[in-house]
Amino acid sequence: MELAEHVRAKADGLVEEHGRISDEHLMLMSALLVADELFDERGSKDLSESKAAARKRTRAKPAEEVA
Repeated sequence: MELAEHVRAKADGLVEEHGRISDEHLMLMSALLVADELFDERGSKDLSESKAAARKRTRAKPAEEVA
């Protein structure tokens, strides 16, 4: 149910912002907004994981390699 509520909230926001929109366009635009959020979150997570892995590799190097 959470996904349906999230999509409905996006649809309501679009109607509020743009006025009357056909149901087909409303659902398409809502789905695109949700997909965009997903990709933004996935990109943020991937970036965070990459940074964490780089820090871990740096800490794991012997002292003579770091200097």
